[in-house]
Amino acid sequence: MINPKIIAARIALHSIVGMLLLSLVLIVLFGIVAHMEQQDGRVRLSRGPVRMLLEPEQPVVYGMDQPSG
Repeated sequence: MINPKIIAARIALHSIVGMLLLSLVLIVLFGIVAHMEQQDGRVRLSRGPVRMLLEPEQPVVYGMDQPSG
């Protein structure tokens, strides 16, 4: 008879390996896309969600921390 603990361990191992492979593929894909969109020495992002992830909007603060002159 097959031990249920062995089956559970194999399922857990496969799910961990699958998640690692998926994250690696996503990182490589994202790097390729960022490299393709790179122009003038900086990454130019035209897509909405990607741009929001990489370049969150900085609030403009007027006051003490602005350089004078």
